[in-house]
Amino acid sequence: MPLRSRNIGVLMIRLPNQMGTSPPASELRDDLQEAVWSLSRSTIGTLRESLRGVGLSPPQYWILQMVETEGPLATSEVAQRLCVRAPTATGLVDHLVHDGFVRRTASRDDRRVVRIGATAKGIGTLRSIRAELRLVWRSRLDRMPLQRRRRALESLRELSRYLGEPTPNAPAGRGRRPTRGRPHAGVTT
Repeated sequence: MPLRSRNIGVLMIRLPNQMGTSPPASELRDDLQEAVWSLSRSTIGTLRESLRGVGLSPPQYWILQMVETEGPLATSEVAQRLCVRAPTATGLVDHLVHDGFVRRTASRDDRRVVRIGATAKGIGTLRSIRAELRLVWRSRLDRMPLQRRRRALESLRELSRYLGEPTPNAPAGRGRRPTRGRPHAGVTT
């Protein structure tokens, strides 16, 4: 029997369509978009819970993750990757510097350029947050039967390919665009 959507909380469920017809492609597309947004909100919520204990916001976490992964970056690079204006990035970095998560250093090549790099405290905090997130996700995903997890993983990887974002350990291919290091909500390494 054809299905129709019903949004309950953060979960999207499919119910039998009383009209007896399949939903049009545009409705399916809208349902999929809403499900992706719902997952994103849930992921950001989980991340916020983990960050609350260490006093970081998601953008500060992403900055810390960027400089830990890629090495020291200029504030302008951070702003570009977060898709924010330079003054916004500067404010986020100021808080990270004040709390000892990152430090500013002058570039060896150009004294006008200041780079932001992770401190030992910042790296240790990232490791702690990642460990906590793994435990939270593990406990939530363990409630899902193994076969459903496999199907969900396959579907999410396929969706990532269609949306243009690379999946971990997947070769570059058609329909994918390279990212410039911008972290994705709730995604940890």
